[in-house]
Amino acid sequence: MRFDLTTVKAVSAKTAKLRFYYASKSDPTAAARAVYIADFGQLDANDWSSAERANLGDVLGPSTIPGWIELDVLAALTDAISKGDAALAFKLQYDDENADPAGNSLWYGVVAVENGGGLEPALVVTY
Repeated sequence: MRFDLTTVKAVSAKTAKLRFYYASKSDPTAAARAVYIADFGQLDANDWSSAERANLGDVLGPSTIPGWIELDVLAALTDAISKGDAALAFKLQYDDENADPAGNSLWYGVVAVENGGGLEPALVVTY
């Protein structure tokens, strides 16, 4: 998830929340964590290895009920702006990338911008 920072002022921000809609799953056996990463620009296959700046902790687990997920990302916002980044970026990643050795396609489904219909990820900043 990537958010443009050209109009955001972290100096006066009181809160910053990352919101995304967790829509579905296919029998995941491991948790997924949110990670604040270096801005990746245009997304491509190389971006999976973008530098991790902070692990925000587990946000999805096998028993998580679908719905809105909200995380405090004020520290990440402040850090990105202090580094002069043009965008604030995050990824969701399984805690254990080997949790599905049999290839059973265990996954979490999060609504993307392209098919959001009002459920797309958002960076919500209050001043």
